[in-house]
Amino acid sequence: MTKGENWISNLECYAGDMAYVRTVMSSVGITDASVADPVGAIVQRGKFRSSWGASYHRPWHDNPLYLDRDQLKQLHSEGVTLGDHTWDHVVLGGCSDEMMRDQLTQGVDLIRSITGSHSVHHAIPFGKRQHYNARCVKLLLSLGLTRIYNTNPYRFTAKEARDPHFVFPRIGVIEQSPKELLFYINRTLLRRYDL
Repeated sequence: MTKGENWISNLECYAGDMAYVRTVMSSVGITDASVADPVGAIVQRGKFRSSWGASYHRPWHDNPLYLDRDQLKQLHSEGVTLGDHTWDHVVLGGCSDEMMRDQLTQGVDLIRSITGSHSVHHAIPFGKRQHYNARCVKLLLSLGLTRIYNTNPYRFTAKEARDPHFVFPRIGVIEQSPKELLFYINRTLLRRYDL
């Protein structure tokens, strides 16, 4: 996100530009751009090709939507842990081995260039079981990403957490109230969800 953009937010920002929407959707093999939810359709399709990155970029925004390198360096210097989330926020399970490696190494290299060290943290984009597989976890581990997170809201034991292939659950924080966040945390104590 060196240009302060992401394909998901770009699709939202330029939803009225059907030529743009068609270009992005066709880059993943979707020919019907009239779907009500292009982001959902792309995630559901989950097949990303090498032309993906070039398809969604737009001219630089006057007001970037994401943090820049200096802001990230400041957060890191204040003790915030930075981790990888792929380069283009793709569905890893839908990538070829080559594209998956490229998506991960670009993200890892960016974090290293900002922090000066190798981060071991990776949050799987979208994070449900349908978005990744054992092949993804194996590649993540081979790149030294030993703390891998999904969005599957389940409880786990200390024994499970010691397994080197364990994928940790995480809760996405998007404008929830403290009460809602507490609910998400507590519901894992009631039942082991497997999404």
